[in-house]
Amino acid sequence: MIKFITIVLLYILPGGLISSSFAQDSDKKIVISGKEEIYAYELDKSGDVQIRAEYMINYECIKPSTASFVEYYDNDSEIKHVKIKGIKGVSPQYGMYKQENIFFSDDKACYFDIPFVRKASEAIVTLSKIYKDIRKFVFLPLAEPYYTNSRTIRIVFPDWISIDLLSQNLSENIIISSVRDEAKKMTTTIINITNQPEYIIEENTPHYMHSQPYIMIIPRESSGKNGNIRYFKTIDDLYQWSKAPLLLTDNNLSLIKEKASELTASCTSDEEKVTKLCKWVQQNIRYIAFANGISAFKPDNAQDIIAKKYGDCKGMSNLLKSLLLAEGFDARLAWVATADTERNLDITNPTPFANHMICALYGNDSLYYFDPTIKSLVFGEIPEQLQGQMALIEDGENYIVSQIPQYSADHNRDSLFIRYSIIDNKLAGKASRSFKGESKHHISYWMNSMTETEKISATAEFLKSGIIGDSIFNIETKGLEPSLPEIILKYGINRKSNINIFGNQIYINLDDMKDYQNAKIDIKKRKTALKHPYKDYTVRVLEFLIPDGYDVDQLPSNMDIRRQKYSFSIVYTKEKDKIISHKKIFISDPVFEKTDFEQWNSDIDALRKGYGELIVLRKE
Repeated sequence: MIKFITIVLLYILPGGLISSSFAQDSDKKIVISGKEEIYAYELDKSGDVQIRAEYMINYECIKPSTASFVEYYDNDSEIKHVKIKGIKGVSPQYGMYKQENIFFSDDKACYFDIPFVRKASEAIVTLSKIYKDIRKFVFLPLAEPYYTNSRTIRIVFPDWISIDLLSQNLSENIIISSVRDEAKKMTTTIINITNQPEYIIEENTPHYMHSQPYIMIIPRESSGKNGNIRYFKTIDDLYQWSKAPLLLTDNNLSLIKEKASELTASCTSDEEKVTKLCKWVQQNIRYIAFANGISAFKPDNAQDIIAKKYGDCKGMSNLLKSLLLAEGFDARLAWVATADTERNLDITNPTPFANHMICALYGNDSLYYFDPTIKSLVFGEIPEQLQGQMALIEDGENYIVSQIPQYSADHNRDSLFIRYSIIDNKLAGKASRSFKGESKHHISYWMNSMTETEKISATAEFLKSGIIGDSIFNIETKGLEPSLPEIILKYGINRKSNINIFGNQIYINLDDMKDYQNAKIDIKKRKTALKHPYKDYTVRVLEFLIPDGYDVDQLPSNMDIRRQKYSFSIVYTKEKDKIISHKKIFISDPVFEKTDFEQWNSDIDALRKGYGELIVLRKE
């Protein structure tokens, strides 16, 4: 039985990741003139369900260039053969996946480059592959790394297997139909694609699932020779499948207990112990993410992570859980999809959804979430990529579904307060700038990546916005420690650039930061939606002491721009002997569609115009 569903849930399975190395320019140096694929569900000799995949790709050269080809496989899949016709001297290479000089033996790739030296030349690649675990073939992207003139996909389902086809982001150039073979008791789904633009990756491009077309093929259950098998019929099936690799771990509890006791020896409270253990994992284990093979599902043993001093999210979360358990805490592993992938746990139509693993902790009648891969995370804080997402938490043979709390943009506050006066014809001030949430994580990562000598000069340049002639001095930094929720920078500031004195008038541009003034989007060149790093809340409060003998002749105009995804507000007021500028910039939804660009650019123009307005003082 095949069931067609159009969904908003977005998903990408480890093993089906879209690699940025495939993205190319839209000048169409190489196109796919034709591609034919067939994926057939069948029984192997032992009666187990497998998928036999066969496909042919015809590459055509428009301008001399090189086409890159890669096909991943692992312990649960096998490439039977690959052939390249049309270009001499090209042969497939096979190797283990490597990241940062670390090899993952269960994740392999077949790869090669096809050099095209003549216009209109062609190359044909044929490939045969077997998927031995049908749970790991659920995601089928419909946008290729190259412009595709024609593509036909056939998926063959015998009646003994129940499948849901979930589609998203389909356009008029993608047509889905079905053909029934009553004699063979099978149905073939046919996906015809014509003139499909290539998948382009630009700076700050949202996840593939945001706008690119794809099909998900979700097996629910089968009734083959080996009896009835359930795959993802219920959320319990999803949980049991997710949990199974955990049984393969072999944590050395005595060694972990010894390490936990060593780390918490000086702690006097439970919160201090939890903070200490989490901080140790964050600071002493290097995070390396990889997504294919059994390592995409099975955590490394806790003691192995300690010995290697690196791990992925699963290994680091397993280590943190083991350390917490050793100290008597109720710690669990939890599966979650990060928000940037724009997918979530669907209880009604369960699919393999998670691309991330974290640690959950029950204590004081509350549930806490810890992501040990983020080095600057403090106790109780939740990174933006997890906020609002559904977590599937282990609970023995049972499971727990919980929604992670969602914070507003205010949680990521970047705040600046400066009190200015005029000294020696310069704007002289004392400043305090603070960073919380995601802004704190970014500034902490940047500052901690430098030596102390580099940090002083680089921070000064950052704070004065790189303006020559201005100076920053007496910088005091607090809160760089991962256990603290806020970074605070206090400093002195002298500015020549923002003040001009002519006769009996003084012209002042009080706002030296000019946040987002260069944030216009090149609409002619930009091909994809744009994703800001995180929800943003920028606050600037600037006070200026009016010098004796002067009065205000002109204040800049106030500004109040409110859109669905963002707002700009600038207010100037005069209070007795001082002028106060209060600026707020909200980015409440970090993803801007192409339809948002024109309004955004217009508002940035208005913001830049506002930045150019001056305070004018006149001598009485």
